[in-house]
Amino acid sequence: MNCGTPRKLFRFGISVGLFLTAHCLSHAQAVITWGTPTFISGDADVAVVDTRIWAYNFGDASKSPVVNGVTFTGYASNTGNSDFTLTTVGSSIYHQKTVFGNAGDFFTSLSSDYQDLLRSATYWSGQTIHTQTMTLENLVVGTTYQIQFWVNDSRTAGYHNDEVVSFADTFDNSVDVRYSNNGATLGQYVIGTFTAEETTQIIHLGPYSPQINAATLGTVAIPEPSTYAVLVGVLALGLVVLCRRK
Repeated sequence: MNCGTPRKLFRFGISVGLFLTAHCLSHAQAVITWGTPTFISGDADVAVVDTRIWAYNFGDASKSPVVNGVTFTGYASNTGNSDFTLTTVGSSIYHQKTVFGNAGDFFTSLSSDYQDLLRSATYWSGQTIHTQTMTLENLVVGTTYQIQFWVNDSRTAGYHNDEVVSFADTFDNSVDVRYSNNGATLGQYVIGTFTAEETTQIIHLGPYSPQINAATLGTVAIPEPSTYAVLVGVLALGLVVLCRRK
């Protein structure tokens, strides 16, 4: 390889840049890194973020409980708002205000606001062939976000005993979150982290009748440089080293 001509190196860099740009544009959605689902235990479940963008209490627009210092705005709409949109193909969207609680100590020992948060939910009712989607709106490209979902149906045995809600990005990276432990415990929450590739982020829900009791979105200061930017840097450094050796 003759690296004596700077023009060749420049052209090569331009070609790599154009290829990576085209590849990025065709894969604009971000990959979501999901944490391990955790059974609900108390107010401290609400994860810390650098900046809280929003928090919602799904299923009950009349109550905005405060859990761990975070106000979860009451929400009960079939379409969404400026923060997110809800869509479905085939299924229907419903809201319940109070049905998902329990008279057991594992539920009543929670703070009253946390109980309010877990009693209500927005859910889809459909079949396995139907699709359900939540699209996060007004994101800032390059910003790292943390999304947290709660799923709970702690009614006595007979309701969602061993069922899960699946959350997935557009690359099929998914996580299964349980409604409860066979009706004998609370449900679970899960945290996902991603760096926005565009101003929206699509999250698919399943498998057929998923449910969201609560959700919150915030920004976190986690350095996650673009894979493509790192690749360009490595290629450029390699070419410089090779040229110097030549």
